[in-house]
Amino acid sequence: MRVRDAGYLLVWIMHDYSQANLPGPGAVFVNDVISLTDLVHKYVYAPSGKQEGAIENIMVDPASGIVRFASIKVNRRMSILMPWAAMVFNKSKNGFVLTHRGEAIMRRRGSNQDATADPAIAPGTL
Repeated sequence: MRVRDAGYLLVWIMHDYSQANLPGPGAVFVNDVISLTDLVHKYVYAPSGKQEGAIENIMVDPASGIVRFASIKVNRRMSILMPWAAMVFNKSKNGFVLTHRGEAIMRRRGSNQDATADPAIAPGTL
């Protein structure tokens, strides 16, 4: 019985202190959000670090407000539609890194079209 009481007291104390530092309901952390227009032209990298292209457009589900796809420009003539969940934002690269699923999509879609005519996108060419 003592351990149970002590555990209850510990939880109550932790709850009391942790609640003091939390924002109220509906609070928005400004540091955790970014404008969609700021994401356009961000580079997209393979897990190996190779630059694969740059975000050309972002598609949002209007009913839920959730980003679903990004169009990635891989050269002057080809863009690939990539599921948003197949990329992760990387702060140190200031761009996106493809997950293994994204890399497989890029490889599969890129092999279906002639992507050899143009080199990867150079900065400032979009």
